[in-house]
Amino acid sequence: MKSFKIKIIFLLNIYLIFILNSSAFSDQYEIIFDNNLLNEVPLLNSDGTYNAIIEIPSGSNKKWEINKNGKILQREFSDGKPRVINYIGYPGNYGFFPQTLSDKFEGGDGDPTDVLVIGNTLDKGSILRVKIIGMLNVIDNNEVDNKIIAVLKDSEFSKNIKTLDTFRNNYSGILEIIKIWFENYKGYKLEVSGYSEKKTAKEFILKTHKNYLENE
Repeated sequence: MKSFKIKIIFLLNIYLIFILNSSAFSDQYEIIFDNNLLNEVPLLNSDGTYNAIIEIPSGSNKKWEINKNGKILQREFSDGKPRVINYIGYPGNYGFFPQTLSDKFEGGDGDPTDVLVIGNTLDKGSILRVKIIGMLNVIDNNEVDNKIIAVLKDSEFSKNIKTLDTFRNNYSGILEIIKIWFENYKGYKLEVSGYSEKKTAKEFILKTHKNYLENE
């Protein structure tokens, strides 16, 4: 019985390491990765999908972010305390696209391009193939902070959501909820001007990829 329990614990540990993409917890505020998630993960895949990396699971209100060195996913702190969003949890799985940069010299926020992946709750640090649906146009403190809307490749949502119109038709109200959420989650009003279609969203991603390559 003892050896059986040890085997189960061993298998659970292997599973945990696998779902966190070869990462390990250093403490409750950090996840350390073997690879640089900002630089070593490609943006585009041969099948036309994009790689998205999850920082905050759907429904969570705990703010996590990738460290500038790209190997540590860490809790964001405010006034010496781990930051918690004073609002309902994220309306999708929130993260970023690797090898992208919203250039401050072009009005961006200096961070990788943000993405909201619609669907079931995903693990922090997951690297996932996604399809682009559209983009929410956001200005935060005079900086461009657009949010790409995406779905997991081969998921049920990817079968039912091809464009913003099919999203509206098949899942009534969700796009409005996402817009309202991003307008209000910081405790002050962000400038949210509405959605752009898939073509514009992809152009924005590729532009921020070009910014990344030019600043590497």
